[in-house]
Amino acid sequence: MSFGFCLVKHAEGPWGTVYSFRKEGDDKSEVQKFWEKSSVQGAHDSEALYDRLYDREEGLLHSEWWAHDFPLRPSPRRGSNPNTWAWLRDEGDDVRDPDHPNYHADALWAPIPVKDRKDLEEPYPSLRLFLFQVPDERWRPPYSSVFIIGNGDVKDVDRPHQKPELKSALGDLRYVLNRVHERIEWEQNLQIVKDGYLLSGDTCFEPK
Repeated sequence: MSFGFCLVKHAEGPWGTVYSFRKEGDDKSEVQKFWEKSSVQGAHDSEALYDRLYDREEGLLHSEWWAHDFPLRPSPRRGSNPNTWAWLRDEGDDVRDPDHPNYHADALWAPIPVKDRKDLEEPYPSLRLFLFQVPDERWRPPYSSVFIIGNGDVKDVDRPHQKPELKSALGDLRYVLNRVHERIEWEQNLQIVKDGYLLSGDTCFEPK
């Protein structure tokens, strides 16, 4: 897999910034494509997922996600209330080497409303919006407030690679993840600035 892309700022809040990526030749970013999908618009958890990303009081960029009691990546589940479960789920379950960093990516998700969930069979058809957090080695753990979001779809299978739409979106994001990490860590012509909130430097990538 190889494609050219540019990182584009998608949303900014007091606690972080969301970028997406626009593939060479496309007029829309991957996260814009995600929200325009009929499968996404018709999903039971579409509104809840939208709020988790954009809500101006409780959304990802407007919450202190790094606080000790914020459920960004807690494990295991905390209690029976889905709203206290991790906002980001690890979707890096490649069957060859699930712990290899090249196969890791997170997915933003939201619980399906109870009134809808009671009529559904498991696995629940819940949305997955794939993303990764850009690491900043100045902090421990090495996370920054920069999130890069790709595409996704309804996850109605056990594993992402079982559905072509999910497998493709996850593969694209892993490719972008590796290219961004290379540029920050090795080429060093892309930096995290503004106390870990913004990217500065060359944000366009040629096909590899």
